[in-house]
Amino acid sequence: MADCPDDPITGNVARMYARMAADLAQGTRTAPGFDDAVALHRLIAAVEAADEHGGRVRLSP
Repeated sequence: MADCPDDPITGNVARMYARMAADLAQGTRTAPGFDDAVALHRLIAAVEAADEHGGRVRLSP
């Protein structure tokens, strides 16, 4: 993926599209999927809740 821009934002988007294209072409699953997005959003919500309440928040599986 040497053809991707050096800029972090556009470069990350370009790399993700390249991984998705490769997965479709090769039948692999290297790009994050919906379950990964759900886990990330739960983590972000827990960080926000911990900040709001000033304590730790336990993540549910």
